[in-house]
Amino acid sequence: MFSSNRMSSPLLSRREAFRLGALGIAAVALPKLAAADSDGAASFRGSPKRLGYFKGTRLPSKPVVLWSFSPAQLSPRGVQVHSPLVADGVVYFGNDVGQVHALKAADGEVIWRHDHLNRITSSASVLGPRVYFTSNRGAFALSLKDGNQLWEYAVDGGALESSPLAMSGEVFFAACNGNLYSLDTETGARRWVADFIADTPEPPSPEFDGKRARSGDNLARPGTCASDGSTILLPVFDQSRLLAFDCKDGARRW
Repeated sequence: MFSSNRMSSPLLSRREAFRLGALGIAAVALPKLAAADSDGAASFRGSPKRLGYFKGTRLPSKPVVLWSFSPAQLSPRGVQVHSPLVADGVVYFGNDVGQVHALKAADGEVIWRHDHLNRITSSASVLGPRVYFTSNRGAFALSLKDGNQLWEYAVDGGALESSPLAMSGEVFFAACNGNLYSLDTETGARRWVADFIADTPEPPSPEFDGKRARSGDNLARPGTCASDGSTILLPVFDQSRLLAFDCKDGARRW
């Protein structure tokens, strides 16, 4: 029923952009946006720098809904879907029951669905023939062609709030166990790991206890990292600080 045939196009095709809803996803008409990053990667907020800026884009005064998609049939109350990523005319997104969908950006037709079975709340990254996600189990890579899982890297506590960053043959993500990881994009093999909880500072005020900011037994609550190609910048919510690591070996810079 699903077809994997796709035509090559810019990061967002001619008049497509996407709005996230509590129970589904919708496409609205917008002007053409910028293409993917220089190495062909597509990621949350447009590039590894996470600038969220698309040159020459104007929002229309009256957006028009092109199509909508909802996995509400999975539950009487619906299933929450999360931030979509658009690359080469395809929309990729995960949901709270651990499904990943790939839809045609032009009309919302389903290309494939992958059942990861663990909650996915962060936007994906695309690099080469693979799309990368994080979940409450760790990080994993799927084939762009058919959604088959190519590899998975499991970590304690998962990495729900850290959208993966794929660039230059590596995928970076921060986990709730207090580690920042660099994995090989092709195999999922670990290249390096860097701890960011050993030197956790004292709370900035008695009113803010880091434990209250974390979920369950998780040791940290990292956010999504960004990079200029040589340095990885990582915000850690429960520590109220921003950290910098060397992309090559994970050494702490500051």
